[in-house]
Amino acid sequence: MHDARMHSDMLRMFINHHTFAFDAVFGEAASNQAVYQETAAPLVGRAVNDGVTATIMMYGQTGSGKTYTMSAIYEMVSRDLFRAITAASPGQRPGVSVSFVELAGDRCHDMLNRGKQVQLLTGRDGAVHPYPVAEI
Repeated sequence: MHDARMHSDMLRMFINHHTFAFDAVFGEAASNQAVYQETAAPLVGRAVNDGVTATIMMYGQTGSGKTYTMSAIYEMVSRDLFRAITAASPGQRPGVSVSFVELAGDRCHDMLNRGKQVQLLTGRDGAVHPYPVAEI
């Protein structure tokens, strides 16, 4: 990524160069099902089978289709989570909780609590946690 900036004198420009590694990148022709299978489906399996916490994050320019894709992914995650839970024998059914937050600019919103703004706090383990956030 090439990030064009202006010096504090507002006369001279400079460019910061950044390199990022992504697990996957999808073009505009990728279906929501393909994005789900490559990204979220393995996390659903690990959450159900191994009891791990999973996070799905989408990043992209405004208007690039994140809301459209994430809406489909929410539906597919819910479908697969509930299928896995109901397929397990009653004594072996895993407990599942879900929270949804949206990061927009420098703000974090709890989507399960009417979009209420929440803080992002760093835990002792170095992980960032939204707080307080509805967990259902």
